[in-house]
Amino acid sequence: MPIYKQQKIDLREIYPCPCCRGNLQQIILTEALGCDRCQKIFALWKDGYVIEQTSSPYHNCWRWDGKRWQTKNPASQSSWILFGGLVLTAAFAVGALHLLSRSSEKTPIAPHTPKISKKSPISHKQAYSDFLTGRATRETGGLDGLLAGGDSEVANLLAPALGSYKSK
Repeated sequence: MPIYKQQKIDLREIYPCPCCRGNLQQIILTEALGCDRCQKIFALWKDGYVIEQTSSPYHNCWRWDGKRWQTKNPASQSSWILFGGLVLTAAFAVGALHLLSRSSEKTPIAPHTPKISKKSPISHKQAYSDFLTGRATRETGGLDGLLAGGDSEVANLLAPALGSYKSK
């Protein structure tokens, strides 16, 4: 790909518009070019090598290389790429921190079994389901803890299983 040198802009020439597919032509009695399609106005800098879009608040500038328009400051385009990269990096860091904080809140491998005592009573249905699922054991005070309180309603609920428990 050949590299073109920047050329001085001749106001008598017709150039392609850097914004659309129209043509830039000199505006009579001025040192400016106007597009016949998008109606944008471009002022010629004093050095004669750069045009500036005056019909926009951003004042974009271009240089003519003999074949196409080149932006005057290519670093301005790369700054948008840099800004986008920084935003993506920040979003990735926040997401990673969020995942790390959630992974430290995992539930333990063995579920917590509440001890049954007079200080922290649980419902009869909960005690029965704990017994059937095996969470109520001798170590946690399970059935012995339930019956030690002298609760006859719990004993009646657990009557079918009492024979197998006492025989062990």
